[in-house]
Amino acid sequence: MESLKESLDKVSLSDILSVNKIRNLQNDEFLKDNLIYCKTCKTPREAIIKHKDEQYKVNINCKCQQEKYDMQEEKQRVWNNQSKNIKDLDSLSIDVNILTGYSFKSDDMSKPVISKYIVEYVRNFKDNLKNNRGILFSGYVGVGKTFYSRIIANELYKKGYLVLPLRITDLIKIYSSFKDSDKMMKLERMLKTYDLVIIDDLGAERQSEFATERIFDVFDIRYDTHKPLIVTTNLTNKDISKSSMEVARIFDRINGMCTQRFLLEGKSKRIKE
Repeated sequence: MESLKESLDKVSLSDILSVNKIRNLQNDEFLKDNLIYCKTCKTPREAIIKHKDEQYKVNINCKCQQEKYDMQEEKQRVWNNQSKNIKDLDSLSIDVNILTGYSFKSDDMSKPVISKYIVEYVRNFKDNLKNNRGILFSGYVGVGKTFYSRIIANELYKKGYLVLPLRITDLIKIYSSFKDSDKMMKLERMLKTYDLVIIDDLGAERQSEFATERIFDVFDIRYDTHKPLIVTTNLTNKDISKSSMEVARIFDRINGMCTQRFLLEGKSKRIKE
């Protein structure tokens, strides 16, 4: 909500009235101390300001008017960001349905600890974003890693946060398209500026020096910009211990950024791609 000073900063000359002049009252207004007040919230719709030793009345928003204005502004912000999110993903040939397919209602609560955590993660995302708090979901195929990450993606998208969901194979494909420098530049801008990046199915990519370097670049960008990411992987600690130094380096960076880690087991929640 705007402060009185912020409201006054936006006042135009047409809003200024003589301090003793009273405009016509609306049905939802009343007069108090020579100022007009709102009957609903009982806060003023006028204020007195001083200018060159003179006093003037100006129109301001009462509390409920300001709340309505803020609500409209927030609705517009969410719509603008959702439109940008969809357009950006489409420009990278990323399936936009990833953002809209799953929600909290899709969760059967079979893993209540995780279910409770992701609700809190979304609810407190402003703080999680500020403090760069990420999540690592690990476990075998079909246990729900992608499912939970997409619930988070959808719920944050609905709130107007910018979310970049990337299958690891799509990520390597984009970086491999040397001829499409626009796509690579677009991807790197999104990696730097988007509120949340989700790397799905890490470890499913074909192992190569090029792939591991590009993957580490992604984590490096998020680390340097101090922005959170969510990672899903089929790799276990045993798998990682047997991997190359480059892969171990990637997971060392993940462990530093994904402070919350879940090992998933049990019933499959496989998503049909």
